[in-house]
Amino acid sequence: MVKEALRQSYSSKDTKGRSHLYNIHESCSAIVFFGTPHRGADPRGMLHHVFELLIKAVGFSANSEVANTLLPSADRLKELREWFGPMARKREWMIHSFQEELGVRALNGKKVVVSQPASLE
Repeated sequence: MVKEALRQSYSSKDTKGRSHLYNIHESCSAIVFFGTPHRGADPRGMLHHVFELLIKAVGFSANSEVANTLLPSADRLKELREWFGPMARKREWMIHSFQEELGVRALNGKKVVVSQPASLE
């Protein structure tokens, strides 16, 4: 979401009625990511199931198209990675990414191991 917000802010510079959004891009100097799967993730697994249950419990429906854009093979995610890496270097954004290294017990009792932080590209 952060990467997409920055991309949209950057592209709004010359857009009539939206040029004020460019200030978001211009004022950004650092970004902190917590457990962000930069290369994508398969949200259709256990976490997706839990998320769907929570969404349905409050009366909303889950959109599978949104979940599919998070897959490592998704074209939209690839485009965002290709934009973000060069832009982050150009703007000299300080970027910190935090992820767990040790396995944790998930809601259903299975052990989940989170990988090392991935490249931002």
